[in-house]
Amino acid sequence: MPITKAEREKLRTHTFSEDKKEEFGGTHMVAPEISVAEVISGSFGILISRPLTFVANILGSVIFAIYLFAALSTLPVLDLLLYAAMFFILEIIVVAPLTAVSRAKLANIKRASASGPMLIAFNYLEPIVPILYIAGAVLAVELVQSPSWELLGGAAVVLVLAFILQIMNLDSSISVYMYYDKKLDRATAMSRSWFFLSGQSVRILCVSTVAFLPLIVAVLLDICLRNTGQVWYMIPLVLLVADFCYSWWDACTAYIYGETAKKAKPMPYSRL
Repeated sequence: MPITKAEREKLRTHTFSEDKKEEFGGTHMVAPEISVAEVISGSFGILISRPLTFVANILGSVIFAIYLFAALSTLPVLDLLLYAAMFFILEIIVVAPLTAVSRAKLANIKRASASGPMLIAFNYLEPIVPILYIAGAVLAVELVQSPSWELLGGAAVVLVLAFILQIMNLDSSISVYMYYDKKLDRATAMSRSWFFLSGQSVRILCVSTVAFLPLIVAVLLDICLRNTGQVWYMIPLVLLVADFCYSWWDACTAYIYGETAKKAKPMPYSRL
């Protein structure tokens, strides 16, 4: 049924409340396209200007290095599950708040409650990602040494689950900024943070892969060397590499958040 002239005029003059600048991240905004190279180069400038970020992430790096050492040791399955559970808990109650401190410093925003980042990390099951990737890497190395369909299937399932959770945690990384900077409640911050990934989740995933590539190499090297004997010097090496990669990734997300918040534009809509 055709609309009346009055209704047509009303549609022409209608605007969305989300078009307001202070409400970026709403449902009617367009995220800017940020290239991988731009994020990588911009993040280094942020990281160098705030070196205390490495201090904020050092405890998380220690926890990761110790867990990796335990995971690669010849322990019973129940002991490995216990170490994984301890790693998960420490990542939530210790590492998540410290990571939030690191990101707040890099983005130059004021911190608030530490419970928000802890719950966000728990909601996205953030600590499961490194657990699954380590398990997948171990299975992949064993597969190369002793090929079997069981190892192939196990490695494939574990790595696919890790990849899916990693994509979900791209959103988690941005939620902390939304939670602190815009003083949003946790649920709103999590629901709005998808906007920063809109149309560029693949690019941000590439940024994440580049940022953690040194740590991936260090972990694979540790796994390979463990088969030749205990290599004690890999623990401090993994610790240092992890601290750098965690801090670099925080700088990348800080850059993405800052550029998106600054360059986001209202979504154009057709006039009838």
